[in-house]
Amino acid sequence: MKEKLITFSKNHKNLMLFLASAFLLLFFSVFFIIYNSDSNISKRSLKHIANDLNNINSNLESGIKDLTIDTNKSYEVLTTSSGELKKLLTSISEIKETNEEISSIKSDLNNAIDSTIVFYDNCIYVLSNPNTIKSSDDLNNFLTAKEKCVQSYSILNSHNIKINFSKKSLLFFENTYNYLNTIIKINRDTEFQNKQQREFFFQLESFNSDFNKLNEDLMIAINKIREDKRDLQAVIDDIYNKEYIYGDIQSKSVSISIPDGYMNVYESLNEYLNLYGIYLKSIKEAVIYEKTCSDIDKYSEEINKNYKNASSKRDDVLKAYSAYKSNF
Repeated sequence: MKEKLITFSKNHKNLMLFLASAFLLLFFSVFFIIYNSDSNISKRSLKHIANDLNNINSNLESGIKDLTIDTNKSYEVLTTSSGELKKLLTSISEIKETNEEISSIKSDLNNAIDSTIVFYDNCIYVLSNPNTIKSSDDLNNFLTAKEKCVQSYSILNSHNIKINFSKKSLLFFENTYNYLNTIIKINRDTEFQNKQQREFFFQLESFNSDFNKLNEDLMIAINKIREDKRDLQAVIDDIYNKEYIYGDIQSKSVSISIPDGYMNVYESLNEYLNLYGIYLKSIKEAVIYEKTCSDIDKYSEEINKNYKNASSKRDDVLKAYSAYKSNF
């Protein structure tokens, strides 16, 4: 039997070679037909796009800087990557939908890239507009956009397409989150300081008209009243009014919240108010002394001395006011 097989093989060697060749040709022909079918071409193209998405995501690693991020590098990478992602959408749109499976993969991959673009654009916005990041809403938007990416990637697992963020990409997002937290704190502090400064200067500016009244030279009115031989009570009433205004400013100044870096302004205001209180007491005593004096001529020297002393104190007040205005 064995000898017959050997003899058959020898006699039909060419036939066997032909059959083997024909089988291999048929096998490879079928393989290439199947491999190059529209469905498989579309599927390979979609998987290639998925790999491109993974590669784009991995580029984010270059934005890491210690426990935070290099904002300039991160902005550059995100901007470039966002553009590349949009090109992937164009590539997807050109893929033939040969069957329901391809249509489903195409739709899910399109959604994954869309969500990635939204996430990247969110990161780009916060990096290019750090001054606008002021609340936990910005953190929630960041986390929500990232979670949508992860969810859209997981859906593709059912199509045997693996898309995910690498460990270093996830570290980039963690550092970005920390960066946003820091920016929010800085912006809140800055906003508080700016508000405090606005209120501080608003309060000081509200004193300006009162300062003009307080700084009036009462000697002009006193000399005019003397010339007209009228009663000094009008000046005394004016002094009482100034005392009220002065007391009101003092009361308000005590409750002023002083911003960092503006203590010198507040101290110069206090210096002015302290000196003004001394002057106001001096001029009041001088006017009352003259008004109640039994013999103006007899005590004229004392009267003039009182006014001279008050005027000297007013000079100190005006110098202090000038210093306050220069600091302001």
